[in-house]
Amino acid sequence: MPVHHILVGTHSDQIHLVEFDSSAPSLTVKHSLQLRDQPSWIALSPTHPGLCYVNGWVDDVLYAVRFDAVEGFEVLGEARAGGGGPTHMEVTPDGKALLSVNYRSGSLVHTPLLDDGLFAQTEPTPNQIHSFAFPRTEVTHPRQESAHPHHLVPLDGDWLVPDLGSDKIWQMRWVGEAQTGTWEVVREFEREQYDGPRHGVKSADAGKHLYLVNELVATVSVLALPTSSTDELSTLSSAPVLPPYLRDVARADPYDLIPCTILLLSPLPSAPPNFPSTLLISNRNAPQSLAPDGDTVVSFSVAPDAPAQLGEGAFVHGAGRHLRGMAAGPPAGDERERWVLVMGRDEGGMSVYEREADGTMTRVLANVLGEVEKPVAAVWLPSREEL
Repeated sequence: MPVHHILVGTHSDQIHLVEFDSSAPSLTVKHSLQLRDQPSWIALSPTHPGLCYVNGWVDDVLYAVRFDAVEGFEVLGEARAGGGGPTHMEVTPDGKALLSVNYRSGSLVHTPLLDDGLFAQTEPTPNQIHSFAFPRTEVTHPRQESAHPHHLVPLDGDWLVPDLGSDKIWQMRWVGEAQTGTWEVVREFEREQYDGPRHGVKSADAGKHLYLVNELVATVSVLALPTSSTDELSTLSSAPVLPPYLRDVARADPYDLIPCTILLLSPLPSAPPNFPSTLLISNRNAPQSLAPDGDTVVSFSVAPDAPAQLGEGAFVHGAGRHLRGMAAGPPAGDERERWVLVMGRDEGGMSVYEREADGTMTRVLANVLGEVEKPVAAVWLPSREEL
């Protein structure tokens, strides 16, 4: 089916339901919903089709939102995030809790959900909030003045939480019932000082490795995930994510030249057996004088028999500036992950790339949907029959 739907979060005050027609190709805004400032992350319910959860980053709030390709959006409920700056959210596989990491307050929150997917309470209780320790006394970067948890990666019933501020990855476990339980720190893994671990994604080899974006040093590392309680998160290799002409540039601003989103894409359904997967990472804030074509997306080819060997990346130019968000879709079917939506928050709007059989990407839509202000996150939805 050539028509697909995408939810888009922004750094304005709206979310959008966008239609992508791959036969044209074209992108069209079908519905928009005004919320509070910076609804910058969207998580789908795994148990209730047509239900999602949206953050309000500035006002520390969470929303439960119903969406439909024909009827649009409806806010069903809201709850306090339990800390400052809810940045990333995941729903537990059983649909019984929404987990959120709060960037400003350095906390992880467990928000119970009812059987219908709505919030069981409007504000978390103290036992449902875990504040990460921050022992550092010397601050050398504004992104590391406190703990800044930024992502949630599932690990055998636990959750790995990259902490951009503390240079740690925390392994966290929820213990007990939804209302009365508590967070337990299973382990804390030290990363290299001033690396700034941001986002991670597990490898395709049964999740034995973690690809980790190190924001402050602009690299991606391949880590061997622990298989026992005594294993470390050992670094097997690392690779630069900036193009060569930007790697030795001095940063005039501490927020210059930093990566953001990471995706691991399976081979296309038409690919031959044992074809490599594709690891994509977006970059942001390159000086315009040095990068007149805008920021870059770097692509690594990951062979199934060598998941720790990334080699030199290939670079895609021209998708805009401040490339915070990327998403690939649709999630299933003959076109599975064939299309990659890349969003330029500060310039360029939305662009769509088609993945080719050899792993390269060809842009089929450039800088469209200017009416969507400051796009930063997206989720491809199931087919129209499932909406």
